[in-house]
Amino acid sequence: MKILEWCCRAYELTLTWNFSRTGYDAVFLDRQLILEVLYRQVKDKSKILTSKRVSHVDHTAQGVTVKCTDDTSYEGDIVVGADGVFSVVRQEMWRAADREEPGLIPDEEKHHMKSEYQILYGISSATPGLTAGHYDVTYMKDVSSMTVIGKNDTVFWFLFSRMDRVYKFGEIPRYTKQDAEAFAERHLDINLQPNVKFGDVWKNRKYSTLVATEEADYKHWTWGRFACLGDSVHKYGSGCHELTGLD
Repeated sequence: MKILEWCCRAYELTLTWNFSRTGYDAVFLDRQLILEVLYRQVKDKSKILTSKRVSHVDHTAQGVTVKCTDDTSYEGDIVVGADGVFSVVRQEMWRAADREEPGLIPDEEKHHMKSEYQILYGISSATPGLTAGHYDVTYMKDVSSMTVIGKNDTVFWFLFSRMDRVYKFGEIPRYTKQDAEAFAERHLDINLQPNVKFGDVWKNRKYSTLVATEEADYKHWTWGRFACLGDSVHKYGSGCHELTGLD
């Protein structure tokens, strides 16, 4: 237990480290709030279309036509895909490239994605012993944790674990709510700080989910009138610097 307590103290930081570099404190908050702030700054909100799913993209020398599952379509000069690890735009870029330049993007690259770790993460209400502005990381055998305490003592927490093997593209597991609850139950006694256990924040949870952490770094980010951004082409497991503690 002494080793565990040392780990908790050694990696306790405050979220003010950013101020000396930028003049702003670091802030941890809900993604929904960020989206709301960004949305409010968009002058022409008619350009933002929700509940849309891309089905396929027609690519020509003159432009692109994006077709959606609701039978709508949109024309433009380029299409930019920031649609995540299972990007339809990336798939359509590969399809167009295979048709017009066979062999340019090898099959090996298309199956480059893998997953070795899983993360249970969530948000909990204020929990005794966890103070706003603190960032704590605990390393243990086969599992590690990270907590960031935000405004009003809201707890943003992450629990990392190595899976039984490395999963390749096409076989990466998806988890249910029951899977997440079973994972949490196995780790309730893990210390987040010397006097705070994971079970303490788990019982105060407002939101939680269990995911496999996909990893991929594709060589081709663009082709023709396609461009891919973010997780669609360059994805490292969330909290990868914490995952190194499991090696």
